[in-house]
Formats: sequence, structure tokens, C-alpha cells
Amino acid sequence: MKPRVLLVGDVDYMSKAIRRRLAESEELQLLDEMLPPDDAARIAESLPRCDAVVNVVNGAAKAIRRNGVALATALNACAQPIRLIHLSSMTVYGLAEGVVSEDAQLDDGLGAYAAARIAAEQVLCQAAPQATVLRLGVEYGPDCPAWTLRIAHLLRQRRLGDLGAAGDGCCNLVHVEDVAFAVERALITSVAAGQAFNLAMPNSPSWNEYLTRFALAIRAVPVRRISPTRLVIEKKLLAPPLKILEILSQRLGVASPGFAPPIPSSMTRAFAQDIRLDSHRASEVLGIAWRNLDIELRRIALQLLPDT
Repeated sequence: MKPRVLLVGDVDYMSKAIRRRLAESEELQLLDEMLPPDDAARIAESLPRCDAVVNVVNGAAKAIRRNGVALATALNACAQPIRLIHLSSMTVYGLAEGVVSEDAQLDDGLGAYAAARIAAEQVLCQAAPQATVLRLGVEYGPDCPAWTLRIAHLLRQRRLGDLGAAGDGCCNLVHVEDVAFAVERALITSVAAGQAFNLAMPNSPSWNEYLTRFALAIRAVPVRRISPTRLVIEKKLLAPPLKILEILSQRLGVASPGFAPPIPSSMTRAFAQDIRLDSHRASEVLGIAWRNLDIELRRIALQLLPDT
């Protein structure tokens, strides 16, 4: 009998990609429902019907903490052992620099979001000691709102481009379909139990390289050189009002194609941080054949520019 898998999380680009992958798997049986991440009662009711849980939670720090507690409570109350695949983030390494392996010390130096990611990992690994933790780098793909769609918009508006020294950090890219593949492999590879894996393509480019190659792919040329002064203006003066406008537009459902998204401080900080995820463990144990960046950027461009 195929292992029965329950998906817990919000309906977003990542959970959709994972759901598609697991639904097509010949070795797994995906349960039809996807449960909300903070409903401990429903999760507890569903656990006896499954053999494994995939926990896919994005969003604010409070939501990530609530999910960790809710799922851990349900796992602790379950009479049978449940295989857990938990999606986390490279933010758990905080302000670390250089090459970082999964054995590095966790650090909440990036603030509340990183602290919530660390807390969720800890409480869930206590409830499920054989959990597999996937620490994602910078997700990209045709439906990724932050690191693909937002950046494409900003490149077209010439508000991003070659950032000089402010963009020399490593991009640590991981395609959403590679994440979905990693989830499937973690579920069917017994040696993955109890391990953490960094998910980022080997030899990831710098942010400057990613922004330039992405701009060329979507024809946002010439690629503009963005000065340090311009980045400060974006971060300090433009980001706060634009964020408010973005929230109001989403609530009212009136966002337009010309909407100007903010460039948050978390994004500019990532551009400059000199951290490179060591993902050789994921390559060897999970067998990931990482997607080619230029091919994927061309595919994204075809979606964004359907007439090309």
C-alpha cells in the first residue's frame, strides 16, 4: 500500500507545486484535502488516516509560530508515528556569511521571522524526531510573487538592475519545482529521515547576475545601474507608503498592472549578504538534478511576454 500523505498549509504557489508533484507520484497517495496550518483539531482528526505530513507554511512570523505549535500538538497526541516533512527557510542561519552547511548554528539575527522559523523547526522536531527539514533558499518560478513576479515588475520599472557592491551577495536560488521534487524524494527516501537539507542550486549566481540575466530574459533593457543613493530612497522613503498601498489594493482587489511594488529592507539586505548555502547533501541524498537558471528564466519570460 502506498504511503498516504497529508498536506498542511496555505494555498499558494509552493503548496500548489508540491500538490501537483505528489498527486502524480507513483509511490505516494496524496489525500484530497489540504488542511489550514493553524487548525490543530482538524489536523489531529486527519493524522490517523495518513502516514506522512508535509508542512508548507509561508506568511508572517506569528502564523509560522502558530502552525508549529498546532501541528506539534497534533503529532504529540497521535497514537501512531507520522513521517513529517517540514519546509523551513535559510533565514534560520541569520547573519551568517560564507559557505553554510546544515550543521551550522541557528541564529535569529534577522529578526522575528527568523526566530519564528527556528521556533517552528524546534517544536516540530521535538514532536517528530525523524522529521526531515528542508531549508529553502530564494524560491523562484513562474508564480513566485516575491523573487520572480515582484522583481520582474521592478526590473521593468528600472528600479532594479546592476546594484554594484550592494548586489554582490549570493542569490541561493531554488526553483519551486526542485522544492516539490525534494519533498517527494524525502517522503520515499528513508535515509532522509531525521536530517535537514539546504535547498539552493549549486553555483548560484550573485544577485547582480540574477537581476541582469532576468532583465535580459524579459527584455527590460538597457539594464540600469542602481546607485546606493537610489536604494536608500527606495528603502527609507518609498517602501513604507508603497507597502501600505499594496496592502490596501490587495484587500480591495483593485491592484492594477501598473502598480508599483515596494522594495522592502529584507530584500535589499538579502542582495548584499555574502552567504552561500551548501546543498551537496540534498544533491547526494535526495538526488536533485537542479534546474538550469537560463532555461527557467526563458520559460518565465514566455509566460510574462506571451507574444515572444
